[in-house]
Order: sequence, then structure tokens, then C-alpha cells
Amino acid sequence: MIQKTIEDANRAGMAGSFKKRKDELRWTLVFWQFFTIASLGLLIYLSFVLVKPLISDPNWEEIIVKLPILASCVWLCWFSSKQYGFTARIREDYSYKYAVSMAFEGYKNAAREINADLLEQLLSLTVLNISKNPISIFDTRNNHGSPINEIIDSTLKRFHIKGTREGVEVTKESE
Repeated sequence: MIQKTIEDANRAGMAGSFKKRKDELRWTLVFWQFFTIASLGLLIYLSFVLVKPLISDPNWEEIIVKLPILASCVWLCWFSSKQYGFTARIREDYSYKYAVSMAFEGYKNAAREINADLLEQLLSLTVLNISKNPISIFDTRNNHGSPINEIIDSTLKRFHIKGTREGVEVTKESE
């Protein structure tokens, strides 16, 4: 009975910090979800109000004045959806670490019954999985500052760039 209580306390202690952080991220996730939907709605509304009159009567001066408004709304919508995705991934990472921590105690008892090497492997894998920094989820090479950077980067990835003595050779990626 006492051993069971100690095991439960140990499991809860290991997993508690992951659960706490996962729960803290819930409101951040809801905020970014709401903000993404709201900014998308604003983008649709502004597109209707600002662009529809320009389709029937194109006026270049009006287009030049209204374009920054639409561009900033596109950036806001893109940014909030990226933040939502980042927050969802971090929250999922903490959920996974919480589940691994909670399951470790049961797996530990089963591994102990089989052999000590299996127990050592289990501990090693568990520590490896729960010690990874959640920031490693983000691929910094693809973490762009604006939708234009993302469009340019994804377009350039469609091409192979090979260095030669004469210069740079660009070829279309085969599909």
C-alpha cells in the first residue's frame, strides 16, 4: 500500500510539470484560434468592401492606397494562424511528455520483471523523450517573418540550385 502511494506520488511528480504547462497553453491556444478566425473574417470583410468597388471601376490611386490595408490584414491573418499552429504543437508535445511520464511507472515495473537491461533501456528512452526542448518542434529554417518570405522560399524549393564554375545553374524540380 505504501509502495503504491510512493509510486503514484513519483509518477504524479514527474508528470505534474508537463500537465501544468499543457493546461497553461490551453488559453493561449484558444486566444490564437479566436484571433485567427477574427482576422480571417476581417480579411474577407475588407476584401469585399475595398476590392469589390475596384473591380467594377479600377482606379489605380485607390488601389495603391488600399493595398497596404489589405496586405497588413493578410499578414495579421497569416501571423495568427502560424501562432495557433505553434501553440498547438507545443501543447501536443507537453501532452505526449505527460502521457510518457504517467506511463513510465507501469512500464518500469513490467521491465523490472523481465530484466535489468530492459529497465535501463526504458529509462534511457524515457529521459530522452521527456528532456527534449519543446522549441525543437520549430524548424527555424522555415520560420518566416512574413507570408512573402514563405511564398518565395516555397517557390525556390521547387528549383534545384547547383553551383558550377561558370555560375549558378537552376533547373526545375522533376515531379
